[in-house]
Amino acid sequence: MKVSDYVAHFLASKNVKHVFTISGSGNVHLLDSIARHPALVYICPHHEQAGIMAANAYGRISSRPGVMLTTSGAGAANAVTGVLGAWADSVPIVVLSGQERTVFARLDNPSRMWGLQGWNVTRAVQGITKYAMTIRDPLSVRFHLEKAFHIAFSGRPGPVWLDFPTDVQAASVQPDQMVGYEPEDAPRPDLTQEVPQVISWLKAAKRPVILLAWDSLGGRG
Repeated sequence: MKVSDYVAHFLASKNVKHVFTISGSGNVHLLDSIARHPALVYICPHHEQAGIMAANAYGRISSRPGVMLTTSGAGAANAVTGVLGAWADSVPIVVLSGQERTVFARLDNPSRMWGLQGWNVTRAVQGITKYAMTIRDPLSVRFHLEKAFHIAFSGRPGPVWLDFPTDVQAASVQPDQMVGYEPEDAPRPDLTQEVPQVISWLKAAKRPVILLAWDSLGGRG
Protein backbone atom coordinates (compact mmCIF):
# COMPACT_ATOMS: atom_id res chain seq x y z
CA MET A 1 0.00 0.00 0.00
CA LYS A 2 1.17 3.53 -0.76
CA VAL A 3 1.86 5.56 2.39
CA SER A 4 -0.42 8.40 1.27
CA ASP A 5 -3.26 5.88 0.79
CA TYR A 6 -2.60 4.54 4.29
CA VAL A 7 -2.85 8.07 5.69
CA ALA A 8 -6.18 8.61 3.92
CA HIS A 9 -7.59 5.33 5.29
CA PHE A 10 -6.33 6.23 8.76
CA LEU A 11 -8.06 9.61 8.67
CA ALA A 12 -11.34 7.99 7.66
CA SER A 13 -10.99 5.46 10.50
CA LYS A 14 -10.73 8.40 12.95
CA ASN A 15 -14.11 9.82 11.89
CA VAL A 16 -12.51 12.48 9.66
CA LYS A 17 -14.71 13.50 6.73
CA HIS A 18 -13.51 16.92 5.56
CA VAL A 19 -9.88 17.93 5.04
CA PHE A 20 -8.99 21.56 4.39
CA THR A 21 -6.11 21.88 1.95
CA ILE A 22 -4.31 23.87 -0.72
CA SER A 23 -2.44 21.83 -3.30
CA GLY A 24 1.27 22.05 -3.99
CA SER A 25 4.13 19.93 -5.21
CA GLY A 26 5.02 19.03 -1.63
CA ASN A 27 1.67 17.43 -0.71
CA VAL A 28 0.52 16.07 -4.06
CA HIS A 29 0.57 12.40 -3.03
CA LEU A 30 -1.39 12.98 0.17
CA LEU A 31 -3.93 15.19 -1.58
CA ASP A 32 -4.43 12.66 -4.39
CA SER A 33 -5.06 9.84 -1.93
CA ILE A 34 -7.48 11.95 0.11
CA ALA A 35 -9.32 13.00 -3.05
CA ARG A 36 -9.68 9.38 -4.16
CA HIS A 37 -10.90 8.06 -0.79
CA PRO A 38 -14.69 7.56 -0.88
CA ALA A 39 -15.23 8.66 2.73
CA LEU A 40 -13.16 11.88 2.55
CA VAL A 41 -13.91 15.28 1.05
CA TYR A 42 -11.28 17.96 0.57
CA ILE A 43 -12.09 21.67 0.80
CA CYS A 44 -9.78 24.26 -0.80
CA PRO A 45 -9.76 27.70 0.84
CA HIS A 46 -7.91 30.63 -0.77
CA HIS A 47 -5.07 30.63 1.76
CA GLU A 48 -3.53 28.21 4.26
CA GLN A 49 -4.20 30.59 7.12
CA ALA A 50 -7.90 30.56 6.24
CA GLY A 51 -7.80 26.78 5.96
CA ILE A 52 -6.23 26.19 9.36
CA MET A 53 -8.71 28.57 10.98
CA ALA A 54 -11.55 26.77 9.22
CA ALA A 55 -10.24 23.47 10.59
CA ASN A 56 -10.11 25.10 14.01
CA ALA A 57 -13.77 26.17 13.82
CA TYR A 58 -14.79 22.84 12.27
CA GLY A 59 -13.25 20.93 15.17
CA ARG A 60 -15.06 23.15 17.68
CA ILE A 61 -18.60 22.81 16.30
CA SER A 62 -18.61 19.30 14.82
CA SER A 63 -18.10 15.86 16.30
CA ARG A 64 -15.21 15.25 13.87
CA PRO A 65 -11.50 16.18 14.09
CA GLY A 66 -10.41 19.31 12.25
CA VAL A 67 -7.65 18.48 9.74
CA MET A 68 -5.52 20.77 7.55
CA LEU A 69 -3.13 19.61 4.81
CA THR A 70 -0.51 22.10 3.65
CA THR A 71 2.25 21.90 1.11
CA SER A 72 5.89 22.55 1.96
CA GLY A 73 7.76 25.83 2.37
CA ALA A 74 5.63 28.97 2.51
CA GLY A 75 2.45 26.89 2.46
CA ALA A 76 3.38 25.36 5.79
CA ALA A 77 4.51 28.73 7.16
CA ASN A 78 1.12 30.25 6.31
CA ALA A 79 -0.59 27.80 8.66
CA VAL A 80 1.45 28.67 11.75
CA THR A 81 -0.80 31.54 12.89
CA GLY A 82 -3.85 29.28 12.98
CA VAL A 83 -1.92 26.66 14.93
CA LEU A 84 -1.02 29.30 17.50
CA GLY A 85 -4.73 30.10 17.82
CA ALA A 86 -5.56 26.43 18.38
CA TRP A 87 -2.75 26.20 20.94
CA ALA A 88 -4.04 29.22 22.86
CA ASP A 89 -7.65 27.97 22.81
CA SER A 90 -6.85 24.26 23.42
CA VAL A 91 -8.44 23.08 20.16
CA PRO A 92 -7.37 19.58 18.99
CA ILE A 93 -6.61 20.03 15.28
CA VAL A 94 -4.33 17.85 13.15
CA VAL A 95 -1.98 19.47 10.63
CA LEU A 96 -0.34 17.43 7.88
CA SER A 97 2.31 19.05 5.71
CA GLY A 98 4.29 18.05 2.67
CA GLN A 99 8.07 18.31 2.77
CA GLU A 100 11.08 17.99 0.49
CA ARG A 101 12.57 14.51 0.07
CA THR A 102 14.27 12.90 3.07
CA VAL A 103 17.69 13.37 1.48
CA PHE A 104 17.17 17.07 2.27
CA ALA A 105 14.95 16.76 5.37
CA ARG A 106 17.82 15.69 7.63
CA LEU A 107 18.56 17.12 11.03
CA ASP A 108 22.24 17.29 10.08
CA ASN A 109 21.52 19.30 6.93
CA PRO A 110 23.52 22.53 7.42
CA SER A 111 21.52 24.43 4.79
CA ARG A 112 19.01 27.04 5.88
CA MET A 113 16.46 25.70 3.37
CA TRP A 114 15.78 22.04 2.52
CA GLY A 115 15.79 21.32 -1.22
CA LEU A 116 13.69 23.71 -3.30
CA GLN A 117 11.55 25.35 -0.63
CA GLY A 118 11.53 23.05 2.41
CA TRP A 119 12.47 24.05 5.95
CA ASN A 120 12.38 22.52 9.41
CA VAL A 121 8.76 23.37 10.14
CA THR A 122 8.34 20.90 13.02
CA ARG A 123 11.16 22.56 14.95
CA ALA A 124 9.47 25.91 14.37
CA VAL A 125 6.10 24.79 15.76
CA GLN A 126 7.29 22.62 18.66
CA GLY A 127 6.50 25.37 21.14
CA ILE A 128 2.88 25.76 19.99
CA THR A 129 1.93 22.11 19.41
CA LYS A 130 1.50 19.10 21.67
CA TYR A 131 3.37 16.94 19.15
CA ALA A 132 5.36 17.78 16.01
CA MET A 133 7.34 15.31 13.93
CA THR A 134 8.91 15.00 10.48
CA ILE A 135 8.36 11.37 9.44
CA ARG A 136 11.46 10.01 7.73
CA ASP A 137 10.75 6.26 7.95
CA PRO A 138 7.66 5.02 6.03
CA LEU A 139 7.20 2.13 8.47
CA SER A 140 6.81 4.60 11.35
CA VAL A 141 3.82 6.38 9.79
CA ARG A 142 1.23 4.37 11.72
CA PHE A 143 3.04 4.99 15.01
CA HIS A 144 3.20 8.75 14.53
CA LEU A 145 -0.38 9.04 13.28
CA GLU A 146 -1.75 7.10 16.23
CA LYS A 147 0.41 9.01 18.68
CA ALA A 148 -0.50 12.41 17.22
CA PHE A 149 -4.25 11.75 17.35
CA HIS A 150 -4.03 10.35 20.87
CA ILE A 151 -2.04 13.32 22.15
CA ALA A 152 -4.22 15.91 20.40
CA PHE A 153 -7.39 14.68 22.09
CA SER A 154 -6.10 13.54 25.48
CA GLY A 155 -5.58 15.64 28.59
CA ARG A 156 -5.70 19.30 27.68
CA PRO A 157 -6.47 19.22 23.92
CA GLY A 158 -4.31 21.02 21.40
CA PRO A 159 -2.86 20.99 17.88
CA VAL A 160 -0.42 18.42 16.49
CA TRP A 161 1.69 18.57 13.33
CA LEU A 162 3.04 15.74 11.14
CA ASP A 163 5.44 16.53 8.28
CA PHE A 164 5.71 14.11 5.33
CA PRO A 165 8.65 14.21 2.88
CA THR A 166 7.47 13.51 -0.68
CA ASP A 167 9.38 10.23 -0.96
CA VAL A 168 7.78 9.01 2.29
CA GLN A 169 4.33 9.88 0.92
CA ALA A 170 5.05 7.88 -2.24
CA ALA A 171 6.68 4.89 -0.53
CA SER A 172 5.07 1.44 -0.53
CA VAL A 173 4.51 -0.33 2.79
CA GLN A 174 2.89 -3.45 4.16
CA PRO A 175 0.42 -2.26 6.84
CA ASP A 176 0.93 -5.42 8.90
CA GLN A 177 4.63 -4.55 9.20
CA MET A 178 3.96 -1.07 10.61
CA VAL A 179 4.39 -0.59 14.34
CA GLY A 180 1.51 0.95 16.27
CA TYR A 181 1.49 3.31 19.23
CA GLU A 182 0.50 2.08 22.68
CA PRO A 183 -0.27 4.99 25.02
CA GLU A 184 0.60 4.65 28.66
CA ASP A 185 -2.33 4.32 31.02
CA ALA A 186 -3.10 7.73 32.49
CA PRO A 187 -3.22 7.75 36.30
CA ARG A 188 -6.76 7.87 37.64
CA PRO A 189 -7.21 10.90 39.89
CA ASP A 190 -8.38 10.47 43.47
CA LEU A 191 -11.55 12.56 43.75
CA THR A 192 -12.49 11.48 47.25
CA GLN A 193 -12.51 15.04 48.51
CA GLU A 194 -13.49 16.87 45.32
CA VAL A 195 -16.75 15.01 44.61
CA PRO A 196 -18.46 15.84 47.95
CA GLN A 197 -17.34 19.44 47.57
CA VAL A 198 -18.88 19.72 44.07
CA ILE A 199 -22.10 18.12 45.30
CA SER A 200 -22.34 20.64 48.12
CA TRP A 201 -21.78 23.51 45.67
CA LEU A 202 -24.52 22.20 43.39
CA LYS A 203 -26.94 21.86 46.28
CA ALA A 204 -26.21 25.39 47.42
CA ALA A 205 -26.43 26.92 43.92
CA LYS A 206 -29.66 28.69 42.99
CA ARG A 207 -29.19 28.14 39.23
CA PRO A 208 -26.62 25.34 38.79
CA VAL A 209 -25.13 24.63 35.36
CA ILE A 210 -23.29 21.46 34.31
CA LEU A 211 -20.96 21.63 31.27
CA LEU A 212 -20.20 18.27 29.66
CA ALA A 213 -17.21 17.90 27.32
CA TRP A 214 -17.47 15.56 24.32
CA ASP A 215 -14.59 13.53 22.91
CA SER A 216 -14.98 13.63 19.11
CA LEU A 217 -12.84 10.51 18.66
CA GLY A 218 -14.36 8.20 21.20
CA GLY A 219 -17.63 9.85 22.10
CA ARG A 220 -16.76 9.92 25.78
CA GLY A 221 -18.10 12.63 28.02
